[in-house]
Amino acid sequence: MARTQTTSSVLLVALLLAFVCMMPSLAYAVDAQLAAGSVTVGIEEEIQSSPNIEYRLLANGKGAWKSDGAASVIPNGQSATKVQIKLGDGQMGSVQYKAYVNGFGWQGLRANGRSAGSSTASSKSVSAVRIALTGKVSQLYDVIYKAKNADGSWGPWLKNGKTAGVKNGTLTGLRIKLRAKAKKTASGAGIVDINYRAKLKNARWQPWVSNYAGAGKVSKTARIQALRMKLDAGAYGGHVQYRIRLAGGEWLPWKTDGASTGEYNSIEAIQIKLTGSISKKYDIVYRTYVNGVGWQSRVSNGTTAGTSEGRRIKAVQIKVVSKAKRSGWFGSGKSWSYYQNGTLLKSRWLSTTESPINVMTVRSKRYWLDANGKLAVARIVDPSTKLDAASGKAYYASDWGYIRGGVKLSTSKGIALVGRDGVVLSRTGWFETAIFDDVNKRYYLKSAGSFSVVKTGFFKVAGKTYYAVPNRGYILRDATKLIGGTWYVADSAGVLKKLTSADSLVERYVSWAIGIAQDNSHGYTQDLSGRWGPDYDCSSLVISSLMSVGLPVGAATYTGNMKSELTARGWVWHTNMSTIRRGDILLVHKVGGRQHTEIYLGGGRTVGAHSSETGGIYGVTGDQTGDEINVGPYYSIWQGYLRLGR
Repeated sequence: MARTQTTSSVLLVALLLAFVCMMPSLAYAVDAQLAAGSVTVGIEEEIQSSPNIEYRLLANGKGAWKSDGAASVIPNGQSATKVQIKLGDGQMGSVQYKAYVNGFGWQGLRANGRSAGSSTASSKSVSAVRIALTGKVSQLYDVIYKAKNADGSWGPWLKNGKTAGVKNGTLTGLRIKLRAKAKKTASGAGIVDINYRAKLKNARWQPWVSNYAGAGKVSKTARIQALRMKLDAGAYGGHVQYRIRLAGGEWLPWKTDGASTGEYNSIEAIQIKLTGSISKKYDIVYRTYVNGVGWQSRVSNGTTAGTSEGRRIKAVQIKVVSKAKRSGWFGSGKSWSYYQNGTLLKSRWLSTTESPINVMTVRSKRYWLDANGKLAVARIVDPSTKLDAASGKAYYASDWGYIRGGVKLSTSKGIALVGRDGVVLSRTGWFETAIFDDVNKRYYLKSAGSFSVVKTGFFKVAGKTYYAVPNRGYILRDATKLIGGTWYVADSAGVLKKLTSADSLVERYVSWAIGIAQDNSHGYTQDLSGRWGPDYDCSSLVISSLMSVGLPVGAATYTGNMKSELTARGWVWHTNMSTIRRGDILLVHKVGGRQHTEIYLGGGRTVGAHSSETGGIYGVTGDQTGDEINVGPYYSIWQGYLRLGR
């Protein structure tokens, strides 16, 4: 017995020594297998070794189970109506899959051997599948698969949720297997998808669609009356919620996971959002096709798609996107960022047809994304700041986010001018343009850092005084204005001159007109060579009286343009004839009727030019009758009157 124990001990030591001697070569062999991807370290700690996957296509309720890449094939002349897939026993995780059923679209998510496909009653054929893993098995393995088509050809190997087969075709065979990953990864998300369908007016529900396929119809007469949506959350928990707004602005209650919104004739907007844990990992992105507009910009995560203008929604596209791979605009209100394949864009210009704020924009616009990746909105993009240092020049980002030109901006530094290209002017000195007011206006610019602002109020240049209108920025030209209780007149260049009080000014031009009426060397004529003196007609007498005291009259030359020219130069038009007073300019100008003007003197008296000695419009120089130009009684023919400055 003692000898046997000794012999056993010697043999055990020998075996241990032999194993130690073999260890270097064994380690080398394992390394080589790892490099080839045929061995995964730690598999026995995570899942049962050598995992297998089983599957079958069913036709007429029949089909044999296959595994690990063997072909599951439908007999000739038959169609697959269901698919079942499961992992071998003991695997820590699950396999998820979806089937596309001809005439019905993508069906709901199934897992671990449950049937995916059509009901026994409908017996519609399955034409495509998607397959993915979740849980710990997905950390170490990819699921790869290929589909056989009706013509007998096999499609390519695909993996992890890709579509195998041809929608609305015929699936006749399926091969599936697991392939070890080169290294352990995070657990797979499974199949995350949104299925949705629309009901059009006077039509049945359309088939379910997914992955940004269009639901609805963009034809002239089409309109969506109801919507349904179902979420496949993959390995996550959560739901999809959605609601519609009717014409008139009424939002209906939120619906969840497949419930119908109800049928209505005028759906003009929708909102869609995710809830639960999936909302932390995925975005829901959607857009609408609106009557009279077309496809709008994409929105996401509860933002409104559609309009508030009573335009009906004809079609909708929806998809779920991993936040790690998000692309396009994301945000809400005035806070937006732009991503490209999961990367947040910062400190750069972006040109796109998709507007995050004005979803009706269809032409390409230019946007600025600052150093924090935020869209510039309703502000000047200022390269002198850290946020906008890379912008190059100062630009104006409008309320809709895109760069806009041809506007004036009220900033903390003053009024800035934006050229048609969106660049904020950065020059100094005089600048004249018709961009902002439809007529030429003159501005004086001063530096405010990376851009310029206009001077406002009173200022001097080369010893001359000017006045720039507050809130507008342009200088007063060819006009009379009461400023701070004092009357000023500005010439055509804008040079300002202080006048006496308004009452004194009125007395001066009234006195001038009365003087002409009392001097018989001045008569009535409409002859162009004489109507501006020594003779006058009704309008030239009034206009000349204003010019005699330095009041600007612009292009006023006859009764037809006196109102427009004088109201542009400090005069105010009134129609209540019971409030007239001394110095008001009475005016009537009726197309095809009487045209006349005089100056009211008060006390029921006026001064004006009436007619020549012949009773017509031409005559001998001078007042032959004493009444060609005279002071006479007030009479009621007037449309209204012009009063200086008030």
